[in-house]
Amino acid sequence: MDSREKQFLNAEEVEANPAILRHPDARQKCSNRSGQAAGISKEHIPGPFSWRLVEMQKSPAYRVLSLSARKILDRLEIELAQHGFKPEENGFLPCTFEQFVEYGVERGAIAPGIREVVALGFVQVTRKGSAGNAEHRQPTLFLLTYRPFGSHKYVGNGWRRIGDMGKPKPSPRRREAGRPTLGLEI
Repeated sequence: MDSREKQFLNAEEVEANPAILRHPDARQKCSNRSGQAAGISKEHIPGPFSWRLVEMQKSPAYRVLSLSARKILDRLEIELAQHGFKPEENGFLPCTFEQFVEYGVERGAIAPGIREVVALGFVQVTRKGSAGNAEHRQPTLFLLTYRPFGSHKYVGNGWRRIGDMGKPKPSPRRREAGRPTLGLEI
C-alpha cells in the first residue's frame, strides 16, 4: 500500500482475511516473565499524574516544607488535575478547609501551612475565602507558581528567590523539630 494513497477496507474484506489488520512485523501477543502484556512499557503511567521539577525538589525552599505544607501542595495539584491541568484555570483553584481536612491536613495546621507555602513562593492566594452562611461562603482561590498559568502560560517559580541554606538557624518555634527555616518566620 502506497503511503500517499489511502485505501479503505470494508467489513467483508476484514472478515474474510483478519490478517490484513496486522502489520507483518508485529509480534504475536504474549506476556513477559512478570505477566505484563507485550508492547506495554513498564514506564507507562496509566492515569493523570502531577510532576515537580527535580530542581524544585532540591531547592532549599522545598526541603524546609512541613508535612502539612506538602499535603497542601498535593491537594492543590489534585485540584489543578480536576480542572484538566489547564493553565487558564491555575489561579482559580478553589479549595476549602474541609477539602484540606478530607485530604489529611489537620484543621489547626491548614492556615500555617498555607502561610508557609505562600512565604516560600510555591503558591499565591488570588482570592481570600470567607466562611459564613451558605450564600456568603466563598472558597479561597489559589495559584501554583511552579505550574504554567494564564493565557501566555507564564511560570513564576517564586520558590527560586529563596537563597542557599548555608548554615541554617532554627527558629524558636521549630527548635524542637531541629529543622532549618532559612530565616523565614511563618
